[in-house]
Amino acid sequence: MDLYQPFCKHIVLPLQAKWEQSPYLEHLRYLQKSQYFPIEKIRSIQWKKIQALIHHAYHHTSFYRERFNQAGIAPEDIQSWDDFKSLPLLTKSEVQQHCENMFADNTDRYISFLTSGSTGKPLKGYWNKDSSQFKRACGRRSELWAGCDLGERIYCLYGNPEKKLTFKLRLRRTLLRRVSYLDTLQLTDESMTRFSRLMLKKPPALLWGHAHALYHFACFLKKNGITGIQPKGMYSAGMVLHDWERKKVEEVLHCPLQDRYGCEEFGLIACECKKKEGFHINTDSHYVEFITADGKEAQPGSRGFIVVTDLTNHAMPFIRYNIEDIGIPSRQPQCSCGRTQPLIERIEGRLADFLVTPEGKMVSGISLTDHFGGSIPGIEQIQIIQEKSDHLLINLVKDGSFSDQAIEQIENLVLEFFGKNMNFNCQFLDEIPKDPSGKFRFTICKVTHEHT
Repeated sequence: MDLYQPFCKHIVLPLQAKWEQSPYLEHLRYLQKSQYFPIEKIRSIQWKKIQALIHHAYHHTSFYRERFNQAGIAPEDIQSWDDFKSLPLLTKSEVQQHCENMFADNTDRYISFLTSGSTGKPLKGYWNKDSSQFKRACGRRSELWAGCDLGERIYCLYGNPEKKLTFKLRLRRTLLRRVSYLDTLQLTDESMTRFSRLMLKKPPALLWGHAHALYHFACFLKKNGITGIQPKGMYSAGMVLHDWERKKVEEVLHCPLQDRYGCEEFGLIACECKKKEGFHINTDSHYVEFITADGKEAQPGSRGFIVVTDLTNHAMPFIRYNIEDIGIPSRQPQCSCGRTQPLIERIEGRLADFLVTPEGKMVSGISLTDHFGGSIPGIEQIQIIQEKSDHLLINLVKDGSFSDQAIEQIENLVLEFFGKNMNFNCQFLDEIPKDPSGKFRFTICKVTHEHT
C-alpha cells in the first residue's frame, strides 16, 4: 500500500504549488471540466485565444509584424475562421531562419525547449511562465486519463542522463513527481534488470516512455521470464507506436497502452483515453488543422499535414505551424468516453529507429538527436544510417562555419555512445533526402536488434 500518495497529493503538491506561485492545480481543475464542454463552447474559447494571440504577435514580435505587413493584413482583418485559415502556414525553415525575431518583447522566457531535431537541426525556443504552467496541467490531465492519480509513482523510459541532474532536481523528482527514469540512450540488460527490480519492489501507477523503448523493455521482460509488473496505466510518446509493438507491451505488462502525441515546441498535442478510439486533441492549449499538400483542409479519414497554433505560448508565438507530421482527422465526431475534444484517427510519419552497438546494446535514435544534431558547430543537417553492427554512415550537410573540429566531435560522440568497436565514415551532401513518406529520418537502422 502506497501510504505516501494521499499525503503527497493533498499536502505536498498544494504546498509546492503555493511556494512556486504556480496555478497548475487550479488549471487542472478547470481542465477536468473543459474536456466535457460542448464543441461550440470549445471553439468559442479557442477563437478568443486566437484573436488575442494574433494581436499580441503583431504588436510584440518583429517577425509577425513584418509577415502581416508584407501580406497587407492587419490583426483587425482577422474576423472569422476563414480569415484565420487564409493566413500563410509557418514552416520549420522559416522558424529556423527567423527564430530570434519570433520572441516577444513583452513576455518572460520562463522555460526553454530544444526540439529533438526531426528536421536534422534542433531548434531552441521558449515558453512563458503562464503557458508553461497551463501545459503542465494538460500533461497531468493525460496522466489522470491513464489511471494515475496525483502523487502516485511514475516510471519512465526516456533519454534522461542522470549525471546531468542537480541535487534539487533529484529531490523534486523523488518527493514531488515520484518519477524513476530508465535512460534510453543506452538500454542494456543490466540497466533493464535494475529498473524491473525497482518496479517489482515499488509498483508503478504509470509507466510511460518512447514507444520503441517500451517495446524493447517488454521484450526483455518476456525473454528473461520477469513477471509481476502491472501498472495501472501506460502511455507511449515520442514516435509512432506500431500495432505489433502495442500488442507485445500490453501482453507482457497486462495493461492497456495509450498513445500520446506531442513535440518539444508545443508539449502535449493529443492523447488517447482508455477507450482508445482516437487521439483527443488538446483543444485547451492548441488549435489543430489538417492540411493537404495542395493547401486544402483534409477531410475526415484523409491524410493531411498537422498544422498547430499554440493558444497559450506568448513568448514565442506559433501561428499555423506545419510541424511536418502527417495525421488523419477522425470520422468519429466524439469519443464514447464522453469527452468532447475532436479526435485524430491516426498519427503517421514519426519514426526514430534504435541503433545498436557492436556489443548488442541498444541506443535510442530520438535520444541522440540533441547530442549529434544540437551541439556540433558547422553542421546544418545530420543523419545516421547503420547498415552493419560495427559501422555507421553519417550524412552531413555543412554550413559556412564548418571545420575539422566537427569531425573530431562526431568521433568523440560515437566513442561515447557506441564504444571503441564502432566505426564510421562521413558523407557530405547538399541535402539529406527524405523517405518515401516525406519524412526526414534522423536515424535509420538496418541491422537486427537483439530484443525483437
